[in-house]
Amino acid sequence: MDTSANFLNLKPSNLLPTLWKELFYADITWQILAIAVSIFLAFIISKAWRNKVKNDGKDDTRLDLLLIRLAFPLSAVAFCGIFLILLKEFGFHYSFLDLAIPLLGSMALVRTTIFILRQTFHKNQLLQSWEKFISTAIWCWMALYIADIVPYLAIGLDKFGVSIGETRVSLWVLLNAIVLIFFTIIIALWISSVIERRLMKIESLDSSLKIIGIRLIKTAFTLLALMISLSTVGIDMTAL
Repeated sequence: MDTSANFLNLKPSNLLPTLWKELFYADITWQILAIAVSIFLAFIISKAWRNKVKNDGKDDTRLDLLLIRLAFPLSAVAFCGIFLILLKEFGFHYSFLDLAIPLLGSMALVRTTIFILRQTFHKNQLLQSWEKFISTAIWCWMALYIADIVPYLAIGLDKFGVSIGETRVSLWVLLNAIVLIFFTIIIALWISSVIERRLMKIESLDSSLKIIGIRLIKTAFTLLALMISLSTVGIDMTAL
């Protein structure tokens, strides 16, 4: 099986030249207005949600804390998506909205990843360094995407690879696998930590059984995350 660079189905988008051309079109005002209104409405929704959570008088759950961080970028993505559909429907240009959506989506991804890391690894000295590394990596990826370099990078990396059984593993596939394994294992460990806290609260359960259960759960979720990641990028586990 050929695991070529079709995982993300990347094609050159010519985004930068398109953005430059649309700067001189008359309808650029509508795009700027749409983005400004989206950000303004997202800010209002984010602030309203934050105030609602604070005024409830209850202890903030992890979901509440996560939604507070995601309210702004996700709302902005939703509004930009709506305006993009409207502009497209009425025949206006929309490339700046096409750019705004992945940028705001990247903000949501960064905030989600950092939140999960903080919830999973408490008071870890390396955590701050990891946060900076992840944030930098995501924004660098977006810079490569905007510059239209990613498709050519994928093609270049896909030329170098080895065959393992019927599976061809290229550098591009390996890079995708590493990224997916990282994120899926982080999510798996986060879910495991949530289950761990619940198990520790069960007083009727013996402490040794709790420890065994926690270790089994972490191992199972980690293996599941690994299998899902490799299968997603097209690496056949049975061929390894």
